[in-house]
Amino acid sequence: MVQYKKLYELLREGPQYREPQPRYWQHAFETVKDVETYIDKICKTEKLAQIFSREWKAELLQLVTDRIK
Repeated sequence: MVQYKKLYELLREGPQYREPQPRYWQHAFETVKDVETYIDKICKTEKLAQIFSREWKAELLQLVTDRIK
């Protein structure tokens, strides 16, 4: 029915098919570092102990690091 092989393959994938996009994990890691800096700033402004956010920051960095590898 479809003469062009590449077009046939695309049509076979269906209407929800998306080509894979590259992921920029280094950018994600830098963004997490920016969030970490922001949390430290809020803790200082609100006079909160940074120990409350330390566990959350460590887990977030670990998740991003695991995805980078």
